[in-house]
Amino acid sequence: MVTKSIVLSSLLLLGACAYGVDDGSSAGEIASRETEPPTAKSSPLEETPTPGDPALRRDDVATTFVPLLTWGFESASADCNGWPLLGAASSIRAIPSRTGYYSCKVCADGSSSDLAVGRELGKVEKGDYTLSAFVRSRENTAAPSEALARVEAVDATGHVTVAVAPTIPVRGQWDRVTVRIDLPADAESVKIAIGSPNVLAQTCLFVDDVTFSRSP
Repeated sequence: MVTKSIVLSSLLLLGACAYGVDDGSSAGEIASRETEPPTAKSSPLEETPTPGDPALRRDDVATTFVPLLTWGFESASADCNGWPLLGAASSIRAIPSRTGYYSCKVCADGSSSDLAVGRELGKVEKGDYTLSAFVRSRENTAAPSEALARVEAVDATGHVTVAVAPTIPVRGQWDRVTVRIDLPADAESVKIAIGSPNVLAQTCLFVDDVTFSRSP
């Protein structure tokens, strides 16, 4: 992890994609399944577990604190629930998923050397936090070779703190990428991103089970 102060800059650019679900099947097969969609969570707020939720006791969860954010891309939308994109022409709910029914498939368009999907969390109290997400490639879909996670926080004075995780290889199975960030002061804005550096156009990364919470 690398933590440092930098000049305030925009972390992510907004993007959009066509509505649907990508599972590697034909358009007709997808349309047929979409007529009888699986039961998904009724509200994004229901994706935040309570302290007694068994999911918080799994070994692969970053912390036992109730997360500020926990997201699995289950809600139907045109663009992975509106998560902003960097260096990507499209994002779409897709399979395989790690949990639930869907993950987020984000594909590079060649406009940037980096590829990422992210979100702004708003104000966050000072403290030590962990961003966790799971990434993978899919058979017969070109993928970047590695992935990372990034957190950027800005306090009331304009001071910027950034933490970037070491890259991990992108494989045909779910692997967890994490990064910790220490906020010395309350943050007015926190932005998170999960993606890949040095990507080629038309390569796609699958992201699922994103969590941001106070570190133990």
